[in-house]
Amino acid sequence: MKIVDQSVFGPTPLGARTARLNHANKWHAWSRYHIPDAYEGLTAELRALHERVILEDKSPMNWFSISGPDARRFLDPDYQ
Repeated sequence: MKIVDQSVFGPTPLGARTARLNHANKWHAWSRYHIPDAYEGLTAELRALHERVILEDKSPMNWFSISGPDARRFLDPDYQ
């Protein structure tokens, strides 16, 4: 497991909230961001995935930013 120097990568929009939950303080490099490698450990996280609900930060997967007055209509042609 590679521990990442957080100063090299930028935080995601959820970084401040997820950092408090990253008990091991281990980070993973993904694109230009750093994300928690694991919060409580793989077993606990897989249990949550199967038995409860999870929130996963997919910010590094954002390849396109669509903005402007017609952005919503572009993304959702049925939008009125």
